[in-house]
Amino acid sequence: MTYYRALVEAFTNAGPSPLVQELERVVSESERLALDQKKPQN
Repeated sequence: MTYYRALVEAFTNAGPSPLVQELERVVSESERLALDQKKPQN
């Protein structure tokens, strides 16, 4: 996920756009899901 987060930051620094906003949304959701997978299941 670090790679995709770095891409979001680089693209954001280059200038905002709807595509960059969507990438940010997808990467954030993917990070959230990855953290949920690491939590112990009861």
